[in-house]
Amino acid sequence: MTLLDRERLVTRTGVRLEVRAARPEDERALAAFFAKVTPEDMRFRFLSTLGTPGHDQLLALIETPSADGESLIAWGEDGAVAATAVLAGDETGERAEAAILLRGDLKGQGSAGPCWSGWSPRRGRGVMR
Repeated sequence: MTLLDRERLVTRTGVRLEVRAARPEDERALAAFFAKVTPEDMRFRFLSTLGTPGHDQLLALIETPSADGESLIAWGEDGAVAATAVLAGDETGERAEAAILLRGDLKGQGSAGPCWSGWSPRRGRGVMR
């Protein structure tokens, strides 16, 4: 996947999103996104009571986690970050896991599934699950 790759998606409820690889210049937008995330959602995503991520934590979310991983951002029609996900694959390239955080106002609107389950450049590289 190159930094120019992106996918436009429409959820089952009509929400339009654009998903692409995270970039270093996304740090400010991600900081604004995380400033609005509830403590409950942070606990669910990070399995801890992590506060608002700082510079180093945001960079870790932006950078590709490894040769077998990806860091993706979904942008809403309003130009703000709608969701973020880090995908990590196993060494065989057959399986991957995702850690997803969705903007609160998009919950229950079918946004998470299209963002990550059907669209991932990893599928083109043979990831089965």
